[in-house]
Amino acid sequence: MPNETSRRYLFVAIDRATKWVFLHTYANMTGRFTPRDSKPTGKHAFDVACAGVAVEHRLAPPRHSQTNGMVERFNGRISELVKQTYFANAAELKTTLQHYLKLYNHHIPQRAIGTKHLLNRLSIGRD
Repeated sequence: MPNETSRRYLFVAIDRATKWVFLHTYANMTGRFTPRDSKPTGKHAFDVACAGVAVEHRLAPPRHSQTNGMVERFNGRISELVKQTYFANAAELKTTLQHYLKLYNHHIPQRAIGTKHLLNRLSIGRD
């Protein structure tokens, strides 16, 4: 982007049961969102949130398609979107990613078991 001098990093998480996607862009690659350990510590904010709704939090190594295939495939879709779109600034990139995420989560049918049940348990509404 013309006004950017540094890279942006994309964090993607997908719920395996519902296929619901979360994404967020960061200016740097720190471990503040999820721990970099091989197993959840149970003390991280995300671990606590999962435990509060009886959801098991599992970690997979980054860029390891054998265990992280759903995220890798979604990252490929995002990569294609970014390659074919001109962004004047970071705000346009963020807006485009949020629109794509909303389209993916709300309008592209996913084959998932128990989607409505789990979404209701997690109090995630659909717009």
